[in-house]
Amino acid sequence: MNHSSTFFNQMALPGPSTPYPRPDQTNDEVDDEMSRKRPGDKPKKPVDAEKVAAKRERRERAKAIREAEQRKQRRNKVLVQVGVLAAVAVIAVGVVIGIKKASEPDFVAAPTGFADDGGITVGNPDAPVTVTLVEDFACPHCAALHQESKDLINGYANGDDVAVEFRPVAFLDRMSSDEYSSRALNAAVCVVQDDPKNWLAMHDSLLENQPAEGGAGLPDSRLTEMAVESGADEDAVSTCIDDNKNEGWVDYTSNEITNEADFQGTPGVYVNGDRVNPTAGAIQSAVQEAQAS
Repeated sequence: MNHSSTFFNQMALPGPSTPYPRPDQTNDEVDDEMSRKRPGDKPKKPVDAEKVAAKRERRERAKAIREAEQRKQRRNKVLVQVGVLAAVAVIAVGVVIGIKKASEPDFVAAPTGFADDGGITVGNPDAPVTVTLVEDFACPHCAALHQESKDLINGYANGDDVAVEFRPVAFLDRMSSDEYSSRALNAAVCVVQDDPKNWLAMHDSLLENQPAEGGAGLPDSRLTEMAVESGADEDAVSTCIDDNKNEGWVDYTSNEITNEADFQGTPGVYVNGDRVNPTAGAIQSAVQEAQAS
């Protein structure tokens, strides 16, 4: 037997179907050639367009469902946040209302000489024209207006043609170190309770002896002296002033007046209910117009 012939017959020689690298081939070229279809490879199945379309439709449907669920979750999250904010707002409003109600003084009946709306009228109550003054005895502008218009106002108060209504308030306690605004109004009320006809004198004295802002107000002893100088009985007013007897009504009427819709601070001046500039000239002109109408 020729063994050499058998050996060479069993060796697989390179042929058209067995790529064999050439000396001048690169590795990439060899890989590319090896990846090509060789004889004997099974043919690829034809693409089923309907299955591809159905698969794509399922993917798109699943994507749409996911996106819808994500939108729903975002919407629910926003609704929860809005609900929380609304709840916080309701609580905040309730707290504010509660604080306001807690800070509002209880009703106190008007003392002798004063109307239910906190006013005291001097002069002819049936006069066709009424000048209304809203004042705080600690208000510097009120003192300045008084100095300018004292003769005019007192002339109206002592005549028959024009009534003068005073609506005192005490809302400037912060301007002194000892709540002088409230104490001064209490002293004036004590004078009226003793004798209403002494109101005007005490009113003028308080504005003309007004202490400077920022410090202590006049002591109760000085307020008692001023009350007596205005015509009040010392025994009747001293305890009333020392005990701040009318504190409750002072707080109540001040809160009521300063919370009125047309309250803009002190001094406030009105002629027959119409606001006028707080000057003597403006008051006189408004009174003359009211008398002529």
